[in-house]
Amino acid sequence: MKEKSIEVICPQCQTKKIIKIPNYFFQNKESESIKIQIKRGMFCDHEFVAFIDRNGKIMGYETFDVILDLSEFLKYTDKEKLFIPNILKIFGHICVLHTFHAILTLTPIIILRSELDQNYAKELTYLINALLPEDYKSEMMIVSNISEEKFKNAKIRDGLVLSPLGLIANTPWNQKTLKYEIQLLEKVLKILDPKMQLLILQGEFEIVLHHASFITEKIKSKSYFEEDLITEFNMQFKMQIDREYLNLLKDIVLFRFKGDIKQIKNRSLANLKKSLW
Repeated sequence: MKEKSIEVICPQCQTKKIIKIPNYFFQNKESESIKIQIKRGMFCDHEFVAFIDRNGKIMGYETFDVILDLSEFLKYTDKEKLFIPNILKIFGHICVLHTFHAILTLTPIIILRSELDQNYAKELTYLINALLPEDYKSEMMIVSNISEEKFKNAKIRDGLVLSPLGLIANTPWNQKTLKYEIQLLEKVLKILDPKMQLLILQGEFEIVLHHASFITEKIKSKSYFEEDLITEFNMQFKMQIDREYLNLLKDIVLFRFKGDIKQIKNRSLANLKKSLW
């Protein structure tokens, strides 16, 4: 198997190491970049994500502060089914965070695997649909596989493509940080029982989808500046949200509810355009 050698530098301690990534990850013309999780202990004591473009050039890094000791969780899992600790162990946290985002946005999930990799599509499909709130179970999500050869020419722009190697080969959204998903993962990992973790996730997803549904309805009749929409949201739900959470809701509005997020405007950009005229 041909591989591309890439020098990775830890953003915290500056330790350098060459990692090798199979060439086929870079051969799909629709995939603009890939994300790879560097796990603690691979070459230093830190855990982070490296963002790499199609030419193998490092675009940036993101640190991850949650220390994941999965040994205790895995004692409570059913060997016949996948739970959150299992997929953390198999795919890594970056894939889990983007899987959360895919569930909320109703984005197709595709596992990029070689012939040697175990097939997790069936088990992951079961897990994902168990996480869907009752009102959304009619839209069943199916996890599919794609081989290295087929990936090269596949039309994958609208799907989340992940790998058991801890790599994200494609996401249809632009968000670099997934603040809400990180907080959610931290929350569920405070609970040892994997089945209870699923119930907590299902409840949290239901709340977020309800919030996104509210935004979808608001922008059907008029446009809003982000600040004004946040104010209306805060008044409706008696909670404070920031722009990062609003960006998550915008993704859900766009991908799941097919809403027109152009109705949500940035005041600074609007003022800049006005001054240019």
